[in-house]
Amino acid sequence: MLTVTLVIAAAVGLACGVKPQQSSVTGSTPAASAPVASPGSAPTAKLGQSIETSGGLGDNRVAYTVSKVARHTVAPDSVLVRPKKGLFVAITVEVKVTAGKTYACFCDFALVAVDGTLFEPVLPFGFDAGMQSVTLNAGEKAGGVVVFDVPKDAADGVRVQLRPDITNDVRGYWAG
Repeated sequence: MLTVTLVIAAAVGLACGVKPQQSSVTGSTPAASAPVASPGSAPTAKLGQSIETSGGLGDNRVAYTVSKVARHTVAPDSVLVRPKKGLFVAITVEVKVTAGKTYACFCDFALVAVDGTLFEPVLPFGFDAGMQSVTLNAGEKAGGVVVFDVPKDAADGVRVQLRPDITNDVRGYWAG
């Protein structure tokens, strides 16, 4: 009984300092026409636009941008590195913190094929600009390339998925 009481007390204590996560699209689209996520949904951005998350533990405000999607039959910086499934899809990303701090990781992104198949990132061997995992404070940014190994027939029409926190809840998508 004491254990249950302590677990409930810890959960309530943590919840009091946590604001619900929200996300919205910012960037080259005028603010009036940029889609804003309603509670429980995830917005979709175009390449070059940012998805900004806010809330969470510490009331963070973080902008995630995917600016480019490229396909490679071999790694661009090492012809010895070849995809096992058929094709590398490399996305160019930037993470910028405007308030609070966050842990930025290539694992914050996934690819979703047209049929719904989810692809996790692979280590960026042969991609010199591979994104490194790092803790960022307000005013800091990091970026690089996030790499996926996908079958050739799954590469067309993929969407980039953002899920930057421990819950793995989807915060948005970029349509290529």
